[in-house]
Amino acid sequence: MPPCASPPSSGRPSTRPTCCAAGPRPGCAGDPAGAAADFARVVDLAGDCGAPELTAAARLGLARLALDRGALAEARRLALTALDECPAGWYTADGVRMTILVTLGRAAAAAGDRDEARRRYRQVSTVGSGPDAARILAAAEAGLAELAAR
Repeated sequence: MPPCASPPSSGRPSTRPTCCAAGPRPGCAGDPAGAAADFARVVDLAGDCGAPELTAAARLGLARLALDRGALAEARRLALTALDECPAGWYTADGVRMTILVTLGRAAAAAGDRDEARRRYRQVSTVGSGPDAARILAAAEAGLAELAAR
């Protein structure tokens, strides 16, 4: 499942707002509990299939859910695990890596660690390119601007 895909035939509203780098997209309902269950299932299935980019994307979704509910340590742990297991140098995986770095920047900023937040936001531009790269880069730039404004 790419990082912003809806779960197949779940019967639940779209979970896209819980996993997109720049935040919710208009028109998406969101179901955090359902999203968490779907992401956990993807971690299991993708791990069994040897698809690390999908496992990383699912852990990223879990990290964003944790960040949304204020569980900063859990969000950071999940995002770091996703970053460690996400392949580099693949177009789609690089998009996931960029999104993970934005999430780590947001978690660090929320925890008051401005230096770590800056470092993570700046790393986004070093990854390369991927799906939605311009939107993800804009999210990183917005994070840096918000830090500068404080």
